[in-house]
Amino acid sequence: MQFNNIFKNISSLLIVATCAFALPACGKKEEPKSPIVRPAKIFTVGEASSNLVRSFPGEVESTDKAIQSFRVGGKIIERPATPGRKVNKGDVLAKLDPDDFKLKRDDSQAKFDLAKVQYLRAKDILAKGLIARADYDKAKSNYLAATAELKLATANLSYTVLLAPFDGIVSKVHVDNFTNVKANEPIVNIQSLDSVDVAFQVPENVIAKIKRGEGKNADIKIRINSLGDKTYPARAKEFDTEADPQTQTYRAVVTMDRPENLSLLEGMSTTVIVDFTNVFAKTSNKILIPSTAVFAAEDEPIDSKQRYVWLVDPDSMKVAKQAVTVGKLSDDGIEVLSGIQTGQKIISAGVNFIQEGQKVKQIIRERGL
Repeated sequence: MQFNNIFKNISSLLIVATCAFALPACGKKEEPKSPIVRPAKIFTVGEASSNLVRSFPGEVESTDKAIQSFRVGGKIIERPATPGRKVNKGDVLAKLDPDDFKLKRDDSQAKFDLAKVQYLRAKDILAKGLIARADYDKAKSNYLAATAELKLATANLSYTVLLAPFDGIVSKVHVDNFTNVKANEPIVNIQSLDSVDVAFQVPENVIAKIKRGEGKNADIKIRINSLGDKTYPARAKEFDTEADPQTQTYRAVVTMDRPENLSLLEGMSTTVIVDFTNVFAKTSNKILIPSTAVFAAEDEPIDSKQRYVWLVDPDSMKVAKQAVTVGKLSDDGIEVLSGIQTGQKIISAGVNFIQEGQKVKQIIRERGL
């Protein structure tokens, strides 16, 4: 009898304890799981494939450059020209100490004045027959020599002032103020205001397109590395026909209009972005997409030639498998003969990790990654 009571009490305690632990769990509602949204690389059909867009390191050069130097030697006493300064034709770039040149000019002027008087006197006397022909010829020779000497001294004095040959911008200054310089020693570089060149090295397969004349259709943009992500349109100008023996690359030059209120100087580093999408469009009517966007279905025979892409609905951002007919595979991507149209969006990488109806979001890539 006592044993039965003890058993009943223990059973009651177990029931109470079980309910105590079960009640919180029973009262908690299970939250529905949110569908997984997978980050993905999304490619718009008809846009440039990453294989069609090439980037090359470049360097700013002058389109029209003039290396200015004095035609005489001397000591620089004034040099208003500084890198990046805009100048107009005739503006003073630098000056030499003119004192010695003024003395020489004044001395030549005195000699000229005397020689002129002597020559005119001899000429008048010769007409009267009062002077020998030889004396007249000597006076004339002295006069001509004095004339030439004066012209040279006057010119040399003018050469002590270095003037801008055209409207432009000072791209480089070679010497400091109060420096003794020699004749024809580089002083200042002036480049045109209208445009600048950018030089870069490209491999043979890229330069070949330019050689065939297809490069005219390429979209070229320049990014100034020190000035952010903004790009500026450029156009092909020239290229070398011989490869560098060490790098086996070709030097190419493109030209861009000089942006307003932006100082571009020689030697500034750039990135040249060449988009060959239009080049390909001129040579083929087929759609080109990244080869990594195409896949074979796992539930089909291994020898099946059917290929697919993942189409992305731009409204729901859900994917659906789309059959496509593919053509030739090249370094620039793979041709699609049918199945998709320009403007549609597809997954361009990681296609084996995507499932039918899955929701995706575009990967935002940071610059340089």
